[in-house]
Amino acid sequence: MRIYVGKLPKSIKKEKLIILFSEYGEVKKVIVYFEKNNNNWEAFAFIDMPNEKEAYAAITKLDNKVIFDNKLSVHQARYLDYDEVRKSENKGIRYSDFTDTKK
Repeated sequence: MRIYVGKLPKSIKKEKLIILFSEYGEVKKVIVYFEKNNNNWEAFAFIDMPNEKEAYAAITKLDNKVIFDNKLSVHQARYLDYDEVRKSENKGIRYSDFTDTKK
């Protein structure tokens, strides 16, 4: 299951997210996005967890929890059509690499 994690600090590192979500089960992949919004960089991430039960446990425990000095927004990711993303008004997006934690 893919999990969306929003309201992350712009200084977030993938390793910290791997450690945080690994408390609830296996983390297969992590991708962190940085988006420029009103001249401020914001961060959000997608976490892939292969076990649904573990993923739901992570969502339940971490949603609205204050971590990294921010109140996180954690929920199951909703998939968008690629064309919808391209038409988005947010043109200041930069991406980190999609990291497979099981090399």
